[in-house]
Amino acid sequence: MIPGIPEQQLGYVLPVGVADGVHHAFYSVCGLEVNMVGYPGVLAAFSRADGERALESAWPAMEFLAERRVDRIVIGGLPVTTSAPPAFVHELCAQATEHFGIPVISDAEDTVMAVRALGARRVALATKWSPDVVAGVREHLVDGGIEVVRDFALPHTAQQVVALQPEEGFRIALELADGALGTGDPVDCLVLGGGAWFVLPAIEQVEQRYGVPVVSNIAASLWGFLDQIGRSPVTPGWGVLLDRLLVSSTDA
Repeated sequence: MIPGIPEQQLGYVLPVGVADGVHHAFYSVCGLEVNMVGYPGVLAAFSRADGERALESAWPAMEFLAERRVDRIVIGGLPVTTSAPPAFVHELCAQATEHFGIPVISDAEDTVMAVRALGARRVALATKWSPDVVAGVREHLVDGGIEVVRDFALPHTAQQVVALQPEEGFRIALELADGALGTGDPVDCLVLGGGAWFVLPAIEQVEQRYGVPVVSNIAASLWGFLDQIGRSPVTPGWGVLLDRLLVSSTDA
């Protein structure tokens, strides 16, 4: 081990070219002893058609990340990873895992596994995407054995999302949670879609307000990475999902 040199690395295929929220979330949760290698994505619009186009560009991105000797590759951005049927995405990740010899997973798969790890089966879904993108997210959750009781959306364009100031992202996350959880039948969990904006700081506040765990796709991917490499978050306060790793490390 060389001081200042990261011990493990997460390779992340970013959905868009500008994703400061993803980088901030990674280092806030995982610390400086690990590194995130991001590869800029090509998503230009929140639509299933453009998501499919972005998904097709994943192979050269993964080739680059594998050459950087990362320990895990995440294909990020639910508008990308849910643009194709679940079986197609599962097969893509399985083929890439075999080809590169390291775990490759989509953040859609990370999200499903995180929800199931919390014991949740009935969820509310809150997003800032168009109806066709939301339909794709629903399809992947249902494929994972999760019932989407209701969904709430405040549609934004991709350009609007990357232009959000941090405090705006925080406010929108709270608005989305209020819209999804403020009325209706009880649910086990809130799935809060988004990673390229500052969604993570809102999670604990939402959990305290409504008494249910919150899973965002970026939190799910960080949880999957830390669990794989046997690390825990550097600080608590990022929500029930990530705090479970702190409890696990204490028990160990």
